[in-house]
Amino acid sequence: MNKEKTAVLVQMGLATIFAVLYAAAVRFCNAGFAQTQTPTLVCTLLLATILLAAGGCLLRRREEIPESAVSLVIWMGVLIRILHVAYTPVGFLQNDLGMFAPDNYGNMGYVYYLYTYGTLPDVNPMSHYQFYHPPLHFAVCALLLRVAAFFGGDIGRMGVRYLQILPLVYSALTLLYFDKTAKKMKVPVTGRFLAVCAVAFLPYQILLSGAVHNDPPVLLFMVMSVYYALVWYEEPTALHIFQLALAIGLGMMTKISAALVAPGIGVLMLMRAFQSRAEWKRYLGQFCFFATVVFPLGLWYAVLRFVQFRMPLTYAPGLPEDSIQNISRYSVWERFFDFSGAFTVPYIQWDRQEAFADHNIFTTLVKYAVFGEADYSRVADTVRVVSVLMLWATMVLLLLMLAGIVLFLGDQTIAVHVRTLVLVCIAVVFAMYVKFCLEFTFICAMNIRYILAAIYLGMLAMGYGFSGVIRRLEAGNRKAGKVLRMSLAALFWIYVTGSILLEFNLDVLM
Repeated sequence: MNKEKTAVLVQMGLATIFAVLYAAAVRFCNAGFAQTQTPTLVCTLLLATILLAAGGCLLRRREEIPESAVSLVIWMGVLIRILHVAYTPVGFLQNDLGMFAPDNYGNMGYVYYLYTYGTLPDVNPMSHYQFYHPPLHFAVCALLLRVAAFFGGDIGRMGVRYLQILPLVYSALTLLYFDKTAKKMKVPVTGRFLAVCAVAFLPYQILLSGAVHNDPPVLLFMVMSVYYALVWYEEPTALHIFQLALAIGLGMMTKISAALVAPGIGVLMLMRAFQSRAEWKRYLGQFCFFATVVFPLGLWYAVLRFVQFRMPLTYAPGLPEDSIQNISRYSVWERFFDFSGAFTVPYIQWDRQEAFADHNIFTTLVKYAVFGEADYSRVADTVRVVSVLMLWATMVLLLLMLAGIVLFLGDQTIAVHVRTLVLVCIAVVFAMYVKFCLEFTFICAMNIRYILAAIYLGMLAMGYGFSGVIRRLEAGNRKAGKVLRMSLAALFWIYVTGSILLEFNLDVLM
């Protein structure tokens, strides 16, 4: 076993020990919280000290960020997700959950129907909340519950708990495929470290690891689609285009928005075919094969529901005009450029009948990234302090992402097909997100879950872009390049630390 593998195993072991201590600290603080918040404050400071010291040891006196550091962050990201699911209640920050019961139309109502009857709901999906979604995720949920019931599981009481295994697995696989995509793009180790720190410890991504709706699996399929597109580009075989078609098709069978990565991937495929245009018959055959897999998988449900009930392909249910979320009174200019009052409180302000409701797309996106749709900063002093700090840190992170994307697109040393794929995918997802926000004038339309694929690719671009700056700086001044690398690595490790501390304080309250 070489030194790098040994270092990975040692660091993963230490991270696991830290997770055990974290769990013990949660139990200790939770038991004493009713009397005083002092135990939570002390444990928060102790955990912060351990994490910052660990980061200092990891990055101290290094010319390069080690490969083991990337593996460590991924493993820590998986561990914090396991702890989140273990400690938070079933209904915590769930979207459109509903109940596992007859005549219920949320996500769990969809699962109940598939679990009970084993067929698609024989009702108009436009009049039954959440039934408009393609069925793959809900069918997998129903299958898991059938397995649990076969082994004696209490489905009525524990059904949602069992189902949280699925987003936990999806979330872990997304991190792995994210790093595989970065490697396929040839992002340097420093850039991969920055990108993995960002996506593994974005607070909303930790919250999403326990969500039983279809956003965790569709994000996984979208990341997988980009990865397999790059695999096919390097080696355009029938197997690889089948893997790509399967990823996109299954993604669309989970949620139709998975198709938003298809335009970027389509451009990539045409670029590859043009480079080898002398073999046009081969590529034409592969593209036809691709279509015979993608279109039946991705569109059968939409076509079926259109034929049955005239449901539009991109149907999404609306909210009543008198909803407290209605922000139609704000102009397009205000939706983009009005920042007044946005941070009077750190969490989302919902009620349009009050003096202020969140309407600025960027500031609301940042709030969603940290709080989701909750306002938990009001619960305890330590939570309020850490969550507000993470709010501003996340804003800085997203601004760094935008700067990194610009650097990435301007770096001529990065392969043209990589820059084109990332640019088109980000542009399409972002454009559709903005279009949705402006047409569907309700606060919930600005949820970060609708743009996560673009943020993931943006973080990859950021890592790649800053790596290029470091490389060029080192060419002229090696010491300056090293200082920038370690400064960025330290900054992102501090972000990781803050995210863990926020999650710890939330777990104490649960």
